[in-house]
Amino acid sequence: MKKYIFALSTSLVLSNFNAQAEDFFDLSLEELMNIEITTASKREESAFKSAAATHVITNEDIRRSGATSIPEILRLAPGVQVARIDSDEWAVGIRGFNDRFSEKLLVLVDGRSAYVPLFSGVYWDSLNYILEDIERIEVIRGSGGAVWGANAVNGVINIITKNPEDTQGNYLSVAGGDFTKNITEIRHGDTTKSGNPYSFYAKSETRGEVNLASSNEGANDDWQMNRAGFKYKKNIDNNAFINFQGEAYSGNSQQIYDFPTLSTTNTIVDDTSIVGGNFIAKYHKDYSENSVIDSQIYSDYDSRDIVYLDRSNRTIGANAEHYYRYNPSNELVYGVEYRNITDNLREQDIDGTTYITFARPKLTYNVASLFFQNKTELTKDKLFLTLGSKFEYNDFTHGNIQPTARLSYFPHQDHHLWSAVSRAVRTPTRWEDGMTRIVQPVSASVDAEIIGNQQFDDETTISYEAGYKSRPFEKMSFDLAIFYNEYDNLRGALNNGSPTFDVTIDNSADGESYGGEIFMTYDVTKKLRTSIGYSFIKLETHISNDLDFSEFVENRAPQNQFHFRSYYNVSDRLQWDLLYYFTDNLTDKDQGVDVDAYQRIDSRISYKLDENSNISLIGENLNDSQHQEWEESLYSGIREIGRSFLVQFDHKF
Repeated sequence: MKKYIFALSTSLVLSNFNAQAEDFFDLSLEELMNIEITTASKREESAFKSAAATHVITNEDIRRSGATSIPEILRLAPGVQVARIDSDEWAVGIRGFNDRFSEKLLVLVDGRSAYVPLFSGVYWDSLNYILEDIERIEVIRGSGGAVWGANAVNGVINIITKNPEDTQGNYLSVAGGDFTKNITEIRHGDTTKSGNPYSFYAKSETRGEVNLASSNEGANDDWQMNRAGFKYKKNIDNNAFINFQGEAYSGNSQQIYDFPTLSTTNTIVDDTSIVGGNFIAKYHKDYSENSVIDSQIYSDYDSRDIVYLDRSNRTIGANAEHYYRYNPSNELVYGVEYRNITDNLREQDIDGTTYITFARPKLTYNVASLFFQNKTELTKDKLFLTLGSKFEYNDFTHGNIQPTARLSYFPHQDHHLWSAVSRAVRTPTRWEDGMTRIVQPVSASVDAEIIGNQQFDDETTISYEAGYKSRPFEKMSFDLAIFYNEYDNLRGALNNGSPTFDVTIDNSADGESYGGEIFMTYDVTKKLRTSIGYSFIKLETHISNDLDFSEFVENRAPQNQFHFRSYYNVSDRLQWDLLYYFTDNLTDKDQGVDVDAYQRIDSRISYKLDENSNISLIGENLNDSQHQEWEESLYSGIREIGRSFLVQFDHKF
């Protein structure tokens, strides 16, 4: 902590030099507040004017954070809980219910769902994009079901990459260090003879191992990934264009697994083979400033050959939206969406024991929906009411409705008060619908098992939110959001009794949560920008049956989180960036959760060699040799995250 105070004090002292120099930041505070976002309502609107708890991580934030992965970047957003599990796994959640596969958080890439239907979550390691090519990451805290449908219960994260016209020329980046062994990125962008922009890119990344908490020895969880892709924009006329983009990736993840047997633990070191890719075609047409159509079709494939389960998934989807301002006081967005999903789950035998099986190992299922959202100006430039709903059908639980009502009031152009009431649902996952997992052998003839349930119903949430966004004066912006959520039909379990010692999941739990987030940015001088973020959450669950699978999630989200960051332009060539994080404990020994609170300091020093070249030194966890951030994951031991350093060189030509 003394090191942190010294670093902060030094930063503030240095900021007094050349205070009258030009503003070195990509965007002013006013421009930051008015960034156009699309995630909150599927139409472009100012983040400041959106009646939701929004936060935008800009390309400059990404670059100056020094982070090398998207989950680490998400630590910059208030209210997002990020915990590193091992070399290539993270638990990322918003407003509670955090897990490696956070089932109440929807993650999108350019509007395409990155959701994995098997466990209802995201494989974060497969989203290792070239970070320079990410335009921004939009984070919506709170319900997004009325726009995005099922599983957007507590939040939505939309990773938006740059268009091909913004990735022209050549880009090369090479980085290496003690933990992140290698990151090599290359991109080429140009235009066709007819003036249509395109770009090609490739990336290779290798990470080393973290340590096992039990022995302080290496965990044998090295990770490696290669990806390549393209983007192409076809301009039809001045008002319409088609975007094509596609990519493929492959890699492997090494892991130590500890499988229970009757007398001991069977330890296996295995490589998981990872293969995937996607293709997207988007059409955009401006009929007028009051009528705009967007549509897309996409396909997505991913496969992982894990030691206990060989799985593959294929998704084909299409959606279309129409924005229409039908009179000066009303604007309407409506649309339709369809997804067809096929997955193949092949059980693996491990020394005569099958640990995961499925009643229906191969299954094709469908999701179809339509939505509308109408924003009405009740009082000119002052009061706005937004009403909308998603109507969705899926093959597991059939129909659901997810409405929302949002109110905005602007007492002044720099002050925004908003409130919202919404309903959202989480639909069953494939494992809840029909998986049997052997948990622990009890005797030579009895196993303890968790059994899926094809009658498992939607989990539902009613959320109440309110917020205040302001720019009290030129150098400061402020954002406050509070919430109260009521959860019903949460996952519980029915004990089937001895001698089988198995349980069947059901919807026997419920709960509630409340809390809030604060985020403030202050330009100390034209060369020093500081930000602080704080979040608080209290989550309680209740059981009306035998067992409560949801009870332990109360302790998977830290009640208190705080972060501070400073971006300091020492000169027109030298930058020094500092990030400090505090994460509260996740300790509850009765529930088997025991993760102490921890502090973390990251820093980046970057020097501009010339107009197009930079060299950077990045340090993570500078204040601590290693610490634990999460409990053990499935069949794997607890890991500890260590201090690391990275040198990066990037060049545009």
